[in-house]
Amino acid sequence: MKIPFPIKLFAIILLQIVVIPSSFVHLYCQVKAWEGTITIPTYGWEDDVNPKFWAMESGAKGATTVKASITYPYNMQDHLSRKLEDVTYKAIFLENEYLKITCLPELGGRLHSIYDKTTGHEAFHNNNVIKPSMIAMRGAFISGGIEWNAGPQVHTVTILSPVDVLYGENEDGSAYIEVSNLEKSLRTRWTVRITLHSGKAVLDENIRIYNPTDTMNPFYFWNCTAFPQRKGTRFIYPMSKGTDHFGVKYFDWPVNDGVDLSWTKNYKDAIHVLELACINPVPIKRRNHLVQYQLAYLNHLIGDDSMADNYLKKAATNYSDLINASRPEMENTLLYALKIHPDDALASYQLGNLYANFGRLEEAEKFWNKAVAANPSMSIPWRNLGLYYWVVKNNHEKPEYCYRNAINDRPYDQT
Repeated sequence: MKIPFPIKLFAIILLQIVVIPSSFVHLYCQVKAWEGTITIPTYGWEDDVNPKFWAMESGAKGATTVKASITYPYNMQDHLSRKLEDVTYKAIFLENEYLKITCLPELGGRLHSIYDKTTGHEAFHNNNVIKPSMIAMRGAFISGGIEWNAGPQVHTVTILSPVDVLYGENEDGSAYIEVSNLEKSLRTRWTVRITLHSGKAVLDENIRIYNPTDTMNPFYFWNCTAFPQRKGTRFIYPMSKGTDHFGVKYFDWPVNDGVDLSWTKNYKDAIHVLELACINPVPIKRRNHLVQYQLAYLNHLIGDDSMADNYLKKAATNYSDLINASRPEMENTLLYALKIHPDDALASYQLGNLYANFGRLEEAEKFWNKAVAANPSMSIPWRNLGLYYWVVKNNHEKPEYCYRNAINDRPYDQT
């Protein structure tokens, strides 16, 4: 969601220039940012003291209602209390003449409230009671305001955990709140800076995702917001094609089959609305083969197998080291690719990566072996196999064979 103004005032009267001091203007226009507290009735929760090693038990899982990626080293937050108590939370506030923002660092840095001072109403749903339900990766989840989700999957690991939050002022009189966190499973850092300017009823959101490690990591970021359903509720999206959350159904936007989907009054039930992936404007050398595989699968589902095969052939020859499959929905996509082209080494390699991410290591080994059988010059699956045999199988002969093949293909790669 992407939702920096010095002021000079002057008047000319009888050829005399009257200058208003800049310090006066600055004080008048300055946005306020400060730290305080807020008390909210809360149904509490507790962390499970025992970490979950889903990959060693029955496969990768998240909460009881969500299948997700591996949660370790985070523990579960699935002990929910039925006792309602007033809890005082640390809060960071940001305010100008139009909006007042409340951020809660102890609850994932969410924007708990965006209060419109001109109307006396909340811009988003304001949750007056904190009552978790079992939806997030670690279990407990709450709705309302704006929630930050940066890896590994879905409603992420910091929904109800403290994150780093700081605030400050800019030279132009604007002020900001900056929310950040070092995610423990991938060791990547995400930062969101929310800036409020004088004279504007708009929030600027700037997102930074940083990988400080020497290894390649997938990235994932989305905002989750809640808005009350009203008769006049309408969503304006800059797109012409949409799909559901699973990439199964497709529709024109905003008008599909004579129905204007931008108006929520035209829905009988809640639906998913996502913009259909657009890859054509991206230069050929920078196109992501996983997106091409996904587009192939999407075209297959809507009955255009000719276009699907076209994307499959493009994907299979578009290898890049800096891309790894990690999303659960990629499984069906890659299985489809291998059904149509069983000798697609890249699809086998990525399916192996996906299964490894799920903790399904024996299946990962199978598809890495298929990859090197189809294309012996692919060094990364050879390297993955060497690590698997060495660490998982405690076999010291096979790893040497695999590593030698990897080195033969890429002698410059010292990893």
